[in-house]
Amino acid sequence: MGAWAVDAFGNDTACDWAFALAESEDLSLVRDTIGQVLDGEGPLDAGDGEVVLAAVETIARLRGHAGKRDAYSEPVDDWVLRTRIEVPDPLVAQAERALVRVLGENSELMALWEESGDAEGWRDSVAELRARLLAPAQALQEPAPRDPVAELLASIADIKFVQPEVGKNAALTELYRAIIAAGALGDNARVRALVARAHQTFANAGKETILWDIAVRDATSRAVEGQLADALAALEAWRGMPVLAEPGKLEGRLAGVCVHAGAFATAMHYKAQADAMSDGAPFVHLDTALLEARFGSPDSAAAILATLDRASLPDNVQHFLPFVEGLLACRRNEDRALGLLTTAMQGLLAGARSGPASWPIFGLCCGWWAVALSRGGQHSEARQLIGLVAPIMVNRFDHPLIAALDEHGILPDNGVLQPAPVADQGVVAPSHQTPQDHGAFKTLRVFGPDAMALVAQLRRAYAEGSGTYPFLIGGAVAVAKLKQMIEPPADGGAACIARARGFDLQAWLKEHAPARASWPKQAIAPQAAPQSLYEGLPGRLMDEIYIGLVTVDEPFELFARLGYGNWNGCPEPHIHAALHASWAERFEAEPLVVTDSVVECEVARPCAERAEALRLAREHTAYCDDIVEQGVGSTGKLASSLLASRYWYFWWD
Repeated sequence: MGAWAVDAFGNDTACDWAFALAESEDLSLVRDTIGQVLDGEGPLDAGDGEVVLAAVETIARLRGHAGKRDAYSEPVDDWVLRTRIEVPDPLVAQAERALVRVLGENSELMALWEESGDAEGWRDSVAELRARLLAPAQALQEPAPRDPVAELLASIADIKFVQPEVGKNAALTELYRAIIAAGALGDNARVRALVARAHQTFANAGKETILWDIAVRDATSRAVEGQLADALAALEAWRGMPVLAEPGKLEGRLAGVCVHAGAFATAMHYKAQADAMSDGAPFVHLDTALLEARFGSPDSAAAILATLDRASLPDNVQHFLPFVEGLLACRRNEDRALGLLTTAMQGLLAGARSGPASWPIFGLCCGWWAVALSRGGQHSEARQLIGLVAPIMVNRFDHPLIAALDEHGILPDNGVLQPAPVADQGVVAPSHQTPQDHGAFKTLRVFGPDAMALVAQLRRAYAEGSGTYPFLIGGAVAVAKLKQMIEPPADGGAACIARARGFDLQAWLKEHAPARASWPKQAIAPQAAPQSLYEGLPGRLMDEIYIGLVTVDEPFELFARLGYGNWNGCPEPHIHAALHASWAERFEAEPLVVTDSVVECEVARPCAERAEALRLAREHTAYCDDIVEQGVGSTGKLASSLLASRYWYFWWD
């Protein structure tokens, strides 16, 4: 809905409409907006409801009955005073009828407010608007001189800096928003819990960008709690992934993680790399100036700003410039700090009202604005501001800001900004592990959100000749179970590999595969992501995942190397190897997961036709009949799930 308040201009749609109105000279836009609602049939779209409320509010203001005035109503307020148009009575009557539609049963806007929990406040706002609309017209009054500080404080007071509720069947956007909000509010445990809950949903939907983003947020939560080196190593696993194709993107995010952990030297180390790789992109340059202004030398920050190509900054980040300049001016005790930060606050406010993604930078700006207000003699306003935004002022490593707030007696009363001690560690290096040796295989431990990225990185290295093939195992318990189930041969699997190469696979399939299979009436959707990273139902991402490493010439040899199989319906190792060698040749399928009872494959060239999928399903059934007997129910249904599927799943009960 994009709404941050119940009044007519408390949403993005109405604000866009207001700017369009400012370009007009008559009532045509107002008439058209109301007419569109009255002429339409069926359900009333939420966006149409929002703009018609803005149109009715405009009529009420033209009749001398203005509602709430703030930065969002300013385009309409200025337009009303400039045009001073007399509104005909028939248009007032149409506006009242439009309000009836907005409050009706077929109003999507009404339904959305009912779901939001603020329905009563919104209905009261509409009722108050109707009363002003129908009040006798009176002469327009010149507004009192604007007080930008008071207006900003009033607008901030409308924002609820709280963690949104996440229902059992929450949509992707709700889950993502909740993760962002938890991080902005400093609830690190909730960040990790939500990432674990939401990861499978994002993975199944193929949301690679979001998977990367929540991996960063998971790593940040760990870095804040003292695991910076491990967090950096985990995110290094993403290097080379398509989502990080933009030069310097990884280094920029690593710098941000370091900032949250109070490691300024390491943050500047990564920022220097990002600057060099991005070829001096203006926004990256500005971000470096901000980092220096926050934690480093004000003179260095000023030198960076002096070389900034301001004209090249994108329009959507122009408001960051007065923020950085204002913060720098505040640290230098310059009088211009208050004006710059007030301008920056006006630019950042819309983002803060629309959602938690902007809360961290908004909270930082509020902190320095409060310092500037106090220095300018507005101490009570500074105290009020800090009280309003205290929930999002959670970075205890921001020592320069904390010191400035303390100097002026305006630290938050809840104590969240008591400074955290930071030892001078220089540049912190990622804590790359030494693989743990288990005999037939070795393991690396990684945080759950980064497991697939590290496997992909290790598989690229294998393709380039490392000789070490990676596969997912699961948690520590899964590693122990796998060790119990395998019987690694003394010769490293050489005899088993030779047996697999000479094995008559077609004869074996003829004996074990179903004679025929038919396409089902109702197909099964293909597996969207590997399933073994998750526990329980619904799937919850494991906090730590172990990656197995084996030395092999070809991926299928790992079954021989491990001595995997020959228990409880699971084929002998040479049969595993022979089948996977055949699938690698035909489908470019490689083992991705190997546990004590599960094998999953990633497939680069999946089945494209039904006949091919049916033949493959017969082979899968011969290999692992549990996926049919205790799974999909028929080989035909299994075939439908293999069509275009990039992942295969096998499980022996």
